[in-house]
Amino acid sequence: MVPVETFPAAVAGQPGPAPGSARSRTRKRRRHSFAKGFLVGALLVIPLISLAIFAVSRLGLGGERPGIIAIVRLVTVFAVLPAVVTAGGVGRLAAQASLHGGRRRAVWVAARALAFGGAGLAIIGAMPCEVTPETWPGWVVLAAAGMVAGALAGIGVGLACGGPMPSLTDLGIWPHDGSVGRAVERVITRARRRPTTGPPPTDRP
Repeated sequence: MVPVETFPAAVAGQPGPAPGSARSRTRKRRRHSFAKGFLVGALLVIPLISLAIFAVSRLGLGGERPGIIAIVRLVTVFAVLPAVVTAGGVGRLAAQASLHGGRRRAVWVAARALAFGGAGLAIIGAMPCEVTPETWPGWVVLAAAGMVAGALAGIGVGLACGGPMPSLTDLGIWPHDGSVGRAVERVITRARRRPTTGPPPTDRP
């Protein structure tokens, strides 16, 4: 038998891909992207989908007109699992897109992906709420409302998973020089040094 190398050496003296090459960089992923998308989905997707179903019901396209609290409760029971799992997957997709285009591309990719998911979630959540249109234009309006709600939620997922979230200092809300922290420290120091008022305690027999 002729021995054959499993991993042959580079041909014509050309070295293989370096550890820091483009091929290895494409395999990098932002950490905890699924968990971030999962949490943002739990906070945004369910309320926005419920608002979309509520708006469609108030247009008179769905037969029944349940209240917003009843819609949120039913959508949470019947659509929370697909909503958060979908948002988690979109979070990973947005994190991968941010490696090539930054947070702006992550927001665009997440909003586009979750818009289609929002259409399905609106239909899933509308059925237990008995908001079921009788004609196909009503279903189109329901799906369109779900797409708008999903796109808005996707913006939040893209912002959360497209990179590290900016701090209050980066946003210009908190001063850079630490003046607020020093002011708080001075207030605490003065409060500790302030003498207590009232007569001193006396020992009773």
